[in-house]
Amino acid sequence: MLRLTHRADAGPASLRAYAAGTSQWTGRSCHRGLELAWVKRGTLVYSLGNTDVVVPTGAVVVVPEGVEHRTLLTEGGHAESLHLSEAALAPIRDELGPRIVARGIDPGLVFGPCFDQLARFSQDDELLGSAAIEVLLEVLEARLAADELGRVHDRRIARAVERAFDRNAPATVDELARAAGLSRFHFSREFKRRTGKSPHQFLLDARLRHAAQLLEAGQPVTAAATHAGFSDLSRFGQQFKRLYGWTPRRHAEQVRARRDSNPRPPA
Repeated sequence: MLRLTHRADAGPASLRAYAAGTSQWTGRSCHRGLELAWVKRGTLVYSLGNTDVVVPTGAVVVVPEGVEHRTLLTEGGHAESLHLSEAALAPIRDELGPRIVARGIDPGLVFGPCFDQLARFSQDDELLGSAAIEVLLEVLEARLAADELGRVHDRRIARAVERAFDRNAPATVDELARAAGLSRFHFSREFKRRTGKSPHQFLLDARLRHAAQLLEAGQPVTAAATHAGFSDLSRFGQQFKRLYGWTPRRHAEQVRARRDSNPRPPA
């Protein structure tokens, strides 16, 4: 039997912790908004439609709105879930477009930095409100990166794309070429043929997307630019406007305005 052991609510986000006395499937249900769930101990299984998904440690299962599902947590297990309401999803859909967001939150597993973020704020309820949108953006980035990889159909270029999305070690074109095992000349030609962008443009846009996410998480413009690898604020502003159509400051203001316009739901 699955029982709720802890719940914390912060605006459009709700964090819930569960423990299992015995292994037993919950009843089938579906919900509004988005659910992200992960296991802390034991084995967690989600039945999504007609597919059973085993959630390993270090992975997060994505359960979008309207997807019928049930859950099994093995005896003595512990799991947590983050629920994001429509109020949390709305500004992201406005910024990125509904098609991109829908593709990014298809049901299934996602691996990556989002798990570390979830583990961090699940230990501190006060971080919940500020971190929830940041986690959602991490999930979208991981999913969209996987989508990029799915279109490549070349293992060498796929390794380079994975390297380009590694925030812990900012890459150069030469490093991407080494990851692909190709000379820079042949790599650049093949990369553009497979992705539609030059390696330099791909890296630049990946850094700009990272900066946009930092701005949406509340970082000041200068800090977002620096963390994304831009030392020239003027060039950062020009490139950001090229990709998004407005300045970094305007981007942050629009995100703030949309969040402020969403009323806090009752606890």
